[in-house]
Amino acid sequence: MSSTKKAKVKLNLKGSTLEEKLILSRQILQALTENEQFPSPIPTLETLSAAIVELDKANADLKQSRQAVSTNLSILKDKSIELNSVLNQLAAYVECTAKGDEIKIKQAGMNIKAQKTSSGIPSAPENLQAVAANEKEIELSWESVKHAKSYVVQLTSDLSKDDNWSIAIISTKSKATIKNLESGKKYWFKVAAIASAGQSAWSDPTTKYAI
Repeated sequence: MSSTKKAKVKLNLKGSTLEEKLILSRQILQALTENEQFPSPIPTLETLSAAIVELDKANADLKQSRQAVSTNLSILKDKSIELNSVLNQLAAYVECTAKGDEIKIKQAGMNIKAQKTSSGIPSAPENLQAVAANEKEIELSWESVKHAKSYVVQLTSDLSKDDNWSIAIISTKSKATIKNLESGKKYWFKVAAIASAGQSAWSDPTTKYAI
């Protein structure tokens, strides 16, 4: 004697995107409205309708927030580039006015370029810049060093001890993106060049808050 298997509902909610879930919910709401086969849905169709509206609104708010973040990040990057230009012009003015006097340059609040070595050890990278261009990411860039085959970047969130520094990334280019940072946390970075003769001294550190 054979028996007919009872049909079961398949929603596949875990495998659905948010948009697919909203489409399914509206389809169910429309199908159950004034459906004599299901006269008293539990929970009520009013509850389902309200849940759809709330999720739809939350989704719209999220999209709007993401667009605002994208716009603000673009503005932030442009302003950072503008500041770089101003600082570079000031550096040129101070360098010209100081005429190579190290004390005068330091009195202007600026660092001194490391002297290039002749032993084959590369000079320390200069002009290390940090930009928080994306969420939980900081983009670093610096001037390329002659004969450098790669660069090692270290980071720390605590300057109290030298051994708090740790390797963040090794890059073959004069730029790197440090990912998976903690939003709202301040980080310091430094970079050294690596050539056949060995590793350079560390660059002057730069700092930036992750967003």
